[in-house]
Amino acid sequence: MKTIITVLDDISETSMPFNEFVLYRSNHYHDEKQILIICGARGNLPKVVIPETLDIKYAGRKLSNIRKTIIETTEELKRLNTPYVIHMHQVQSGFLAEMAMLGTGFRKKVLFTVHSTFSGYKFHNKVLSFINTLLAQRTTCVSNASYQDYPEIIKQIKHDRIQALQNGVDTERIDKAIPVTHNRIPTGINFIYVARLVPIKNHKFLVDVLSRCDEKIYFTFVGAEDKEQEVRRKAKDLGVEDRISFTGLIPRNDVFALLQEADYYISSSTLEGLPVSVLEAMYCGLPCLLSDIPQHREVAGDRAIFLPFDIEKWATEINRIAELPTEERQKISQQIRSYVKDNFSLEAMHKKYDAVYELL
Repeated sequence: MKTIITVLDDISETSMPFNEFVLYRSNHYHDEKQILIICGARGNLPKVVIPETLDIKYAGRKLSNIRKTIIETTEELKRLNTPYVIHMHQVQSGFLAEMAMLGTGFRKKVLFTVHSTFSGYKFHNKVLSFINTLLAQRTTCVSNASYQDYPEIIKQIKHDRIQALQNGVDTERIDKAIPVTHNRIPTGINFIYVARLVPIKNHKFLVDVLSRCDEKIYFTFVGAEDKEQEVRRKAKDLGVEDRISFTGLIPRNDVFALLQEADYYISSSTLEGLPVSVLEAMYCGLPCLLSDIPQHREVAGDRAIFLPFDIEKWATEINRIAELPTEERQKISQQIRSYVKDNFSLEAMHKKYDAVYELL
């Protein structure tokens, strides 16, 4: 039985590395064991069933504890003659694990995945990502745009040991979480956005947009709020607070249910790795209005509306598509749902990762 050792900062309801990698492989790769090492404080686990094939270990943030956890884990696997790989997904825990493994000989077993776009990192995260990529045996970037944005010097050093490998969406989990059809009682036209309320996701821009939209237009912001609640305060100042629902961080299945109940998906993000929330929305049948950035175009192709960061253009387009007949929206829904299933399934993504794991 092969073992995948995943190293993360922490896990949450919306954690891509936990949900689409660790949990998915735990539920689908029955001949494989998953070990999750968390280099952070012990927190509450997401509200999901933890499979028997998943072993979670808390190493904390001290290098000595991380080193001890990794050595004990790998030595036990060696004793059992079990092949393993170490997969790192986040810059901080990845760096701590790399430092903890110096001199152990484990480096040839390490895969580092870049989940964001390098130019969008803060300086210290750029440094950590750079080091992680240099020290790891192989590196994958979760989108073509993320790969293109990565420093050219790294690509020259790594050659064929760094590659783009697009993330996917868990269509199976969405199908189980929500019904195929629903009977929502309309209370206006609802545009939903799933993203943490952080500056690069650009929620304040959307508040400005909403203030110029028809009063029947409503927004739902799904994701952890900013500590200062600046977005909420701006909505209040512009008189649109009663037309925006702030859900905070909620379980994934609840996110899928809200997507199913919405009319459209919007994203004003200025930067992404690979926008899985857009793919999830498309699979739920939502036509999308997106900021015109390479990552959005990469996943949506010609199946979405792309706009520059112009408030008036967004407001005009939102008012226009809010008037589309239900039949036209349903036709779009079927097309984009099939497109996601055919091109961005987790099954296809993990088959590609299987091939990368075999090289370690």
